[in-house]
Amino acid sequence: MKLSRLSIAALICSTVLLIASITALRFAYLGGNSTERLKTAIMTSDEMEIRFLEEGASSKFVKLDESQWSEFQQILTQHYLTTEFQSMCHNPMQELRFIRNGSTILQGTLCLECTNFEITHFSFSAAWVTIGELSNESLEDLPQIRKFLTTLRSTE
Repeated sequence: MKLSRLSIAALICSTVLLIASITALRFAYLGGNSTERLKTAIMTSDEMEIRFLEEGASSKFVKLDESQWSEFQQILTQHYLTTEFQSMCHNPMQELRFIRNGSTILQGTLCLECTNFEITHFSFSAAWVTIGELSNESLEDLPQIRKFLTTLRSTE
């Protein structure tokens, strides 16, 4: 089958439009809405698993018991989420998995140094959320989260 130049041009335009549409959907699904996705995961998950990534740590996810998840959920809700500020060291020491009704609804890595959470669960490009303390205007450190994770790590 021989295609005319007009048919080839139409096919190329259709392909370009399809790629642009997919890119826009990816942005809206992850990047543009990542703070809401993380906030929803924190509020609606009934389970949480954490994997510690630092050297010497187990490579397995550890499921938080109900009281641990309740405490961590409360700590997380005392922080604000934004995509406006992005520190870029992102040297994560933890990977978090939010679970609802037995299914992972969100997964990502957390860097306590740059306070960024990278959503990695979906096969799209990365989505970044910066976590900050409501009582602290700076985006430095996350002492409550750090303390909880350090305590949890010591009991692993």
